[in-house]
Amino acid sequence: MPNIKAVIFDMYDTLVPNTADYWIPLFTRIAQMQQLPIAGPDLFRQWKKIDLAFRQTRLNLIQPEKTPPFKTYQQAWQESFIKVFAKNNIDGDPSKAAAAAIESLQTREAFDDTRSSVLTIQKRWETGLISNADNAYLVPNLNHIGLNFDAVVSSETVRSYKPNSKLFLSTLALLGLRASEAVYVGDNPYDDVVGAKGVGMKVILINRYNRPIHRHSMPDGEIETLYELSKFLERWS
Repeated sequence: MPNIKAVIFDMYDTLVPNTADYWIPLFTRIAQMQQLPIAGPDLFRQWKKIDLAFRQTRLNLIQPEKTPPFKTYQQAWQESFIKVFAKNNIDGDPSKAAAAAIESLQTREAFDDTRSSVLTIQKRWETGLISNADNAYLVPNLNHIGLNFDAVVSSETVRSYKPNSKLFLSTLALLGLRASEAVYVGDNPYDDVVGAKGVGMKVILINRYNRPIHRHSMPDGEIETLYELSKFLERWS
């Protein structure tokens, strides 16, 4: 295969954490700010169930014509709040709640290994970033953690979500590279591994939380921190 010329990263739970530990305090603040008669953890639990249903139905790769119209996360999250408030007969403001979620993501801190690892990689390779994210929080979050990439593609930019090949092919086009010349690093066995492998890229699965993986497609390597990435890049370069 050709020498590797670029490393392309996923964003959340790859470079920046995105677990429930970050979301529950946010939902507690939302409940307090809006004086809602529901505890933050319960609000999050009900909201998350609806959000997961959105994520599971937003893309149909087998029958693309049945894929529903694209929604940004802000649109989907606001609709989730509408449903939770209606279910609990709560007089809340779903628009402000969704906006609070967007704002909270704008200043999310990176993992300890992110900045140094990415900067080291950028001394030798081009870098890209692909994220299922709204630009309203992705771009400010990148500015907040102080990282720049040669190409950044979001789900909002291409109006679709990973593992749709559009995100991966658009990033490769911006970099001017073939799939065989890039390595993709992501945490999701379906969105990241299936998506990147589907266009012919080598894929490293980063499993920061040591979760059991029911793989839809086997990655070319698996790591727990970005510090381990160099051993694969050196081998493939």
